[in-house]
Amino acid sequence: VEEEGKAEGVVDFSVYTGYAKYFGGFGMWFLIIFIFALSQGVYMIQSYWLRTWSINSENEVSMVLQKAGAYMATSVFNPAQYSGVVHTYNSAVQFYTSSVEAIETFKQSHGSLYYIGVYGAIGLFYAITASLRVCLTYFAGIKASNQIFKDVLTRILKAKLRFFDKTPLGRIMNRFSKDIEAVDQELTPFAEGTFICVVQCVSTLILITFITPGFLIFAFIVSFLYYLVGYFYLSLSRELKRYESITKSPIHQHFSESLNGVATIRAYGIESRFMKQNIQAIDNNNRPFFYLWVANRWLSFRIDSVGSLVMLFAGIFVLLSVGKIDAGLAGLSLSYAIAFSESALWIVRLYANIEMNMNSFERLQEYLDVEQEAPYEIEETEPAVSWPESGRIN
Repeated sequence: VEEEGKAEGVVDFSVYTGYAKYFGGFGMWFLIIFIFALSQGVYMIQSYWLRTWSINSENEVSMVLQKAGAYMATSVFNPAQYSGVVHTYNSAVQFYTSSVEAIETFKQSHGSLYYIGVYGAIGLFYAITASLRVCLTYFAGIKASNQIFKDVLTRILKAKLRFFDKTPLGRIMNRFSKDIEAVDQELTPFAEGTFICVVQCVSTLILITFITPGFLIFAFIVSFLYYLVGYFYLSLSRELKRYESITKSPIHQHFSESLNGVATIRAYGIESRFMKQNIQAIDNNNRPFFYLWVANRWLSFRIDSVGSLVMLFAGIFVLLSVGKIDAGLAGLSLSYAIAFSESALWIVRLYANIEMNMNSFERLQEYLDVEQEAPYEIEETEPAVSWPESGRIN
């Protein structure tokens, strides 16, 4: 029996390209990238529309006050025309009439229903694009995992007998249970989450840089810090996940062997020894799981610390740009800077999960290279339809 090995270091690029081929061709990947970019663009337009709404409302109120103030200035200091109470009364009436006319004119052209209607339409369009994004990746992922399962199963069923002599049954069960489960249920959702977080972070950096161009210099510094944190986290979590995968096979193997020899175990009264061996195998599998959560806490603290720098620099450049940008753009920049920290955290965490679950596809890919028996039919040596023509051996 050969010892079960594991890969070392970064998941090879060929593993990603191998899964990408199962996921779809160039047309499918182009469609996925387009729908993700469209969804994020609509989301940012929705936020920008709120800014437009607030700015226009503020401008209309200022216009009303300016118009009324100008009227009062020309009326109050004209004592030849008005005097005493009559002057005050007429000025108040004219001020009220002027304000009402201006507000009614604004409501008729760009009332609240107009802005709410546009905002609702943008929100509906975003819901449609987000739903299409989820459905597209879901069905593509299901199709890919089905094809992977069929290919691996076909290769195992046609493997040479020597493969089954040197490979424990528990190891094969582990590939067709835990590894197939990871490809079925975890790989595609994590990949989708990572991709949308990347799109959000890139679009946020572009937006903040567009509003305050000086932020671009610090964006490179912050990106490098995120890279360092992600690099150290991935180096540990990747190996812990691989260790967890290879420590699960002994559990299946020991349990299946215990079931096959349960009569002998009871006859010799050594149930406790086999129970301890099974518990020891479970403990060995739980150790990397515990340390994975320790690594997650390490990551969360450092990502939050770096994310605070994004909010700090965005706030500094907004203050330096007072008088150059309006309040709506300043609020837009700060709100996206606050959301940036959480998106960056999930990029690292979800990408780490992708690498860890790519380990499952990497292990399945090993079984795609298993040495095969001779094919059932060989066209070159296939006899004629009329065979045998005679009852003798040539």
